[in-house]
Amino acid sequence: MNKRRFTDEQVKSLVARQLGLQPRQVAIWFQNKRACYKSKQLERDYSNLKSNDEKGNGIIKMEEVEEMPALSMEG
Repeated sequence: MNKRRFTDEQVKSLVARQLGLQPRQVAIWFQNKRACYKSKQLERDYSNLKSNDEKGNGIIKMEEVEEMPALSMEG
């Protein structure tokens, strides 16, 4: 079971108060951080796929793609 001490709203409000920002600004910062992470992960996954292709592996198994977080079929 995932027991959390604070809700997302409580965390957002607390961080906003400590930084002197609006809760919406904190939410946008986290959203941008997630987008940046996903973008970087896609770049890493693409580089891995490209290097496999350059090594002559040519065929990529679905399991290999699913192991790459940004390219997985889940989420």
